Amino acid sequence: MIPQDFDIASERLAPGVNLIEAGAGTGKTFAITMLVLRAVAELFIPLEAILVVTFTRAATEELRDRVRRRLRQAKEALAFVDGEYDEVLTTWRDNLENIEKYQAAIDTALRDIDRMEISSIHGFCQRALQEHALAGGEMPDSELADEKDCQREAAEDFWRHAVYPLPAW
Repeated sequence: MIPQDFDIASERLAPGVNLIEAGAGTGKTFAITMLVLRAVAELFIPLEAILVVTFTRAATEELRDRVRRRLRQAKEALAFVDGEYDEVLTTWRDNLENIEKYQAAIDTALRDIDRMEISSIHGFCQRALQEHALAGGEMPDSELADEKDCQREAAEDFWRHAVYPLPAW
């Protein structure tokens, strides 16, 4: 498949899992917030059915804040409240018909914003392990090892196996 530009305001949303690749500084967070808005408003997907996974806890907090802000902006834009809206949001709004149904979906999303799962990769994996531990052959209280713990353990194993047996000189 040939890579192509993704028009976040008007690209047809396909049901199911979709992959969108982007390099550093290309507006991934902006695109994610717009995709969440469109999934909620156009596909009527409840926020608790949307999963966003990112790299760090700090990024999860930023995403949660930006999704909330995007939903509020969309609510105001659909009500034609005076304000400064970015071109993507106004293009999206201007292509909609029957704005009332979108407004209702956005109102519901704003009310349920805390139900949306936005987590780090580590946090998501930890939760998945806890929720599906028995199916995976683990104990329910299993925890993922921290990367730094794994690195330290590997270094200590190396030291024990490779350095201890060496002659003192």
